[in-house]
Amino acid sequence: MASKTDFLSSIIQELNLPGVKANSFSKEEEASIYKEGFHFYNEKAYKGAEVLFKQLILSNPFEEKFWKGFAGSLQMQKKYLEALHAWAALAILDKDNPLPHFHAAECYMFLEDVEEAKKALNEAEEKGLQNEQMEILKMVISHVH
Repeated sequence: MASKTDFLSSIIQELNLPGVKANSFSKEEEASIYKEGFHFYNEKAYKGAEVLFKQLILSNPFEEKFWKGFAGSLQMQKKYLEALHAWAALAILDKDNPLPHFHAAECYMFLEDVEEAKKALNEAEEKGLQNEQMEILKMVISHVH
């Protein structure tokens, strides 16, 4: 079985991050960049958020919130395949968190892969997620398939 480090390295390579160099940021720099990325995301400037979260991941690939910001930024830009890789990384880092699976289900639905969406949604449910959005997604899946 591959280690977390190997898995995250493979995801980073899979995402093909051209022109992005790994930097080593201090904790203060990470906090500042994260704050700016979060601001971009909230302002719907998803490309800017993506770039900043990408830099943070390359600096510190074990920080869950960086992957969450990156995955969300990709998903909001409709880069669903790339977002799936990022949600997978977050799921590995935070194995008890149902949200990466839920968001993966959303991506799979946009990619019209109902079977994978069902699997991801079942995983989210097994991890304890119960909310209105999940119920709506389950209804959509049941009507599509």
